[in-house]
Amino acid sequence: MLVVEKHEEKLVCRVQNSGLIKNRKSVNTPGARLERLEPISEKDREFIKFSTENNIDYIAHSFVRNKDDVLAIQALLDHYGSPAKIVAKIENREGVENIYEILEASFAIMIARGDMGIEIPFEEVPIAQRRIIEACQLHAAPVITATQMLHTMIENPRPTRAEVSDIANAIYQGTDAVMLSGETAYGKYPLQSVQTQTRIAVAIEADKPTFTDHPVFRDKKLTRNYLAKAAAGAIKELDIKAVIVDTMTGRSARILSAYRCKVPVFVRTTDEVIMRSLALCYGVHGSLMRKPANSANEFIVMALEDLKKDGHLKGEDLVVLLVGTPHRDMEQGTELLEINSVDNAIASHKNSP
Repeated sequence: MLVVEKHEEKLVCRVQNSGLIKNRKSVNTPGARLERLEPISEKDREFIKFSTENNIDYIAHSFVRNKDDVLAIQALLDHYGSPAKIVAKIENREGVENIYEILEASFAIMIARGDMGIEIPFEEVPIAQRRIIEACQLHAAPVITATQMLHTMIENPRPTRAEVSDIANAIYQGTDAVMLSGETAYGKYPLQSVQTQTRIAVAIEADKPTFTDHPVFRDKKLTRNYLAKAAAGAIKELDIKAVIVDTMTGRSARILSAYRCKVPVFVRTTDEVIMRSLALCYGVHGSLMRKPANSANEFIVMALEDLKKDGHLKGEDLVVLLVGTPHRDMEQGTELLEINSVDNAIASHKNSP
């Protein structure tokens, strides 16, 4: 539609082409910078309050333009004492241009390609997607690629080959997650859509190499950053079966996840909120420890014994251990990297003080 008249409380538009306008659809203004719009509506405030009362893990914020939009949500969450994480939906030109400052305030990013393809020229969407995924990897922030991934399956039981390639491309680029929307919200084949996307993801992940050259947090010379990079390098060179991570904040696990390792990353923590928040990170499997560990040695023994008992690991399996002392510097994170077989690690650390 083209705006032909502007009034105090309404716009008069001329319809440029035929089509169906459905209920509860958003309005796009390509190229316009709506700087005077408040980042949070009254309805948003109600939803945020509801989420804090019901232990919601993530809040997705639409049409994020800059860091301040995210901080406005964070201020409300802080007011309610909520640990919920913010997923910033990138859907317009401002969001794409300001992705690095948005990442400073967000836990995760969603590439919402539907509205993005209206707000910016559609041929620029694949470029924006690749750049956003790269930015998220550099900041160790989970990234979700979404919208129209299996659009034809809203009406049909099988995807087009172009849709299969689209999902594969996002995974090869390094997305943490691919998401369905209309396919499962109102499509005729919701279950088949999920099964189809899962089949594609499993096949492509088996073919995708581990990233070892990404300078994750290159401007922060912290011990955990270099240990994570070393762990990713070991996975590429050795027959590593898994990585076991001890985390108090989730940060070490997220940094390791950014390397998109080909083996599972088993994260053990005493914090249920952190465990759930890590579910969005590529390759990370979080679980609660049966009791807090009093030392790094005790953590290693408990974690490996539990993983072996549950059938995730065998005694001869070679693993990478990323751990730290219970009273370590929270900013520096994990302090120790060890490569060992499961049984050897259990035996050596069980006999250590």
